[in-house]
Amino acid sequence: KQWDTRKGNCVRSFHGHTGEVIALDLAENRRQIVSGGYDQMIRLWDLQTGICTRSIETDYKNIFIVRFTSDGDLILNGSDGGYNSGDLKVFGMDPFREKHVLEGHDGEVYSIDITPDGRKMLSGGHDSNAILWDLVQGQQITPLIDNDDYSTRSYVWTVAISPDGRLALVGDEFGKLEV
Repeated sequence: KQWDTRKGNCVRSFHGHTGEVIALDLAENRRQIVSGGYDQMIRLWDLQTGICTRSIETDYKNIFIVRFTSDGDLILNGSDGGYNSGDLKVFGMDPFREKHVLEGHDGEVYSIDITPDGRKMLSGGHDSNAILWDLVQGQQITPLIDNDDYSTRSYVWTVAISPDGRLALVGDEFGKLEV
């Protein structure tokens, strides 16, 4: 649903998914949204009309992350029905095609954030790692947190990149925030 935050009322509802919707993002141009969930589908919507402009069936049974990049690509993460995979996929949108598979996490990916210039991405997940990625080349730059010590491991639940792209923040399951 789309809400007017000033008035607190529902402006429009978007209908099309057959399962729960658990991932959303708004394009930078504020004209398009992308949604994903428990129905194997990615749906692109016109924000002004509420019409689904594109439906894309994925290899994932469940979609956990959908995010537009600044140049209009789409980043996805999902699962085959159990836990989500440790990979992140980058898709070009016109035509819709896989550009890169970012492999590096060993288990579920919980959070991503993208630098303002759209060239890098930070991801964090179940494996206690936070990884910085080059989205242009489609490869890992470096793990910011690389925790293989099982006695001190904690899930990386959330990551964020500062508006100037110079700082990365990581929050874990034990309440620790790292900058």
